[in-house]
Amino acid sequence: MVEEGLDQIRNFYRETSGADAAEQTAEVLSLSEWLEEIKAKRPLSRRERLEQALHDAVKAEDYERAAKVRDELRHLKPGE
Repeated sequence: MVEEGLDQIRNFYRETSGADAAEQTAEVLSLSEWLEEIKAKRPLSRRERLEQALHDAVKAEDYERAAKVRDELRHLKPGE
């Protein structure tokens, strides 16, 4: 919902003031900040947790763990 509102506000400003003005309005800046807060606080899905675990395993060069996590990701159903 917040994303839809942001799109509508941006479109309005693009049509009336230009693309550059759209990103500098108080409404867009405030809603963008709020959206980032919402995203940061929401619980991660199982897929997102596994993707993070895969990233962490590769970064730590734990390729055995990375392969196991990769296989778990492959077996997830869409939307999981």
